[in-house]
Amino acid sequence: MNKGLILNTSYNDFILGTHVSDYFDKRHEEGVASDSPYDDIVSFEFYDDGVEVWCKNNIIDSIFCETTCIYEGVNLIGMKFDEFLNRFHFSPDDEDVIWLEGGEGKNGQNQHVYDFDKEGLQIWVWRNKIRTVIIGDYSNCTDLILNKSYQEFELNVPISNYFYKKYKELDPDTTHPFKRYQFYSPEVEIWCRNDLVDTIINESICAYEYQNKTVNLVGLGYDAFLRIFDVTSPVSKQIYVDANGRKELRHVYEFDTLGLQIWVWHKSIKKVLIYNTKESKLHRTLIETAK
Repeated sequence: MNKGLILNTSYNDFILGTHVSDYFDKRHEEGVASDSPYDDIVSFEFYDDGVEVWCKNNIIDSIFCETTCIYEGVNLIGMKFDEFLNRFHFSPDDEDVIWLEGGEGKNGQNQHVYDFDKEGLQIWVWRNKIRTVIIGDYSNCTDLILNKSYQEFELNVPISNYFYKKYKELDPDTTHPFKRYQFYSPEVEIWCRNDLVDTIINESICAYEYQNKTVNLVGLGYDAFLRIFDVTSPVSKQIYVDANGRKELRHVYEFDTLGLQIWVWHKSIKKVLIYNTKESKLHRTLIETAK
């Protein structure tokens, strides 16, 4: 009997964290693979089960449901999003709007994407109906590790290691003449040098474990940041940024011992850049090019 969705664990027979070859007795087809020589990142579509799985090193990382996703006896696909929230009492941790290109002869769609970190779900909604459910496990994600990583994203490893996740490549411009990628879960921007992760940018959530509690550095008062990390404030670089059509002054502070660059407005942190003090190069780009 099919078990349906078990939060942070599985969908029917497919269990997160298991080797995809365990399911090769089922009818399937290999999908988009990474070109990276360092890692094996690939998707598989299982026709009879109506799911697509995304794997890192052939270990199932995410399960995609677009036709049927049974949870507690009901199909989430096609359910009104308001009904979903009222029925299960889940609260999204993040929301975004992502443009999806239409197929041949079809118009594209602006879909609303909601992350439910505690439940390990990402819900894609169009016209108030659930269109896609992505099942993952965020319960074991380590947040910020200084000079090393943010959740799954490690510094100075091939960016292609993460192409199994939902992302889009950003166009280069005069202030960012290098490869950049926007990822949606977690919501971060990645700057790359020689196709390696050089700098991780957080503007909505930058979670850090402090005294057995999770603190979001984005939105935190700058004085509180100094107390948490027990550091002295360096002299800031002042940079004007475009904020919804108006110019706002940011005070930018670099903490090389932490591998953090902090952007502050009105004594509140607005942006965090994570880098490796010895290896990263791009984190100083905006400081060096600012007028």
